[in-house]
Amino acid sequence: MASHKSKQYSVLTMNTLAFAFNFAVWTMFSIIGLKIKQELGLSDTQFGVLVATPILTGSITRLPLGMLTDHFGGRKVFLLQMVRSVANSRRFLV
Repeated sequence: MASHKSKQYSVLTMNTLAFAFNFAVWTMFSIIGLKIKQELGLSDTQFGVLVATPILTGSITRLPLGMLTDHFGGRKVFLLQMVRSVANSRRFLV
């Protein structure tokens, strides 16, 4: 069985990789957002709302996700959230 220290390093490594993937998707969306702004002729205010929407959505979903985490555990909820994020990003990129 793995030692407590190796479990800690495993969790740290997996969380670091998960956040790196999440930020990679965020960066991809910000680059796509500039093209969307240009193609749709969005004003600065409209583009600001477009960029702020994921932040607002994250703030709103924080409470329900925290409740789910308390009930099912952090690993399961975080994995589900990442899989859902990838599925959503694939839908927009196709």
